[in-house]
Amino acid sequence: MSVMAPVNPNPMRPGRLDPNRYITLRTFLEQLAPEWRDEMIWASSIRAPETAEDFALEAIYVVICSGMKAQVAQRIYNRVSNRLHEGEAVHGSSAYRHKGKAKAIDRLWNERASLFESYSTLAVDAERLAFLGDLPWIGPITRYHLAKNFGLQVIKPDRWLERIAYVHRTTPVALCAHLSKTTGDPFPLVDTVLWRCANLGLIEVTETAVNPLHPALIEWWDLWYASGPLDPLPEAPAESLPSSQPFPRKRRTPCQVPRV
Repeated sequence: MSVMAPVNPNPMRPGRLDPNRYITLRTFLEQLAPEWRDEMIWASSIRAPETAEDFALEAIYVVICSGMKAQVAQRIYNRVSNRLHEGEAVHGSSAYRHKGKAKAIDRLWNERASLFESYSTLAVDAERLAFLGDLPWIGPITRYHLAKNFGLQVIKPDRWLERIAYVHRTTPVALCAHLSKTTGDPFPLVDTVLWRCANLGLIEVTETAVNPLHPALIEWWDLWYASGPLDPLPEAPAESLPSSQPFPRKRRTPCQVPRV
């Protein structure tokens, strides 16, 4: 695979994810592999579920993802969805041995018609978010993941976004809002790009910096496009981050895509 980098040099603040670097990440992902390009197309055009089955399967996917690496969750989801479509229960089967989640999955599937009908009557996003938070195994944090997948203009404040926001002494919402406003990308796309780059190990996030790990991305990092530099994320004083909120710890993820 050959990834062509932009050509215009632009000095930027070390270790900061300014909008130009966000665009670099998005463009790099687009060229890295078709599956990530397709994921970004999805994130740019997410719509509300149109059927009860769509509603249930999306909720089931989020239940499985809770506390689990996405790549592993996808494999489990494939087994679970196949079993459901065969008319079989998940709880008590070998498809998924997590008893609590398996029971929640069976309930979501069995009650999908009534749940979808109730959700479809809601007219305000705040009400939709509250409804999703009351679903089986969907809690106050996980509901944002499901809401994003249902087309609401929210982000999924996972550990990766929390760590990137920590570097900039801001919140995940404020971080994505600035990048969205500056670049024109919708909230879900900004969320997806940042999460996927961290998930794949393309970038490393420490307490003080966001830096590239993939060799080809390193060549791109301080380059920008012909349109010129975009507004950087505003600097905030160190004391603006409450001392009671520690840096979200997580082991560094090694780069999981081929070196080029």
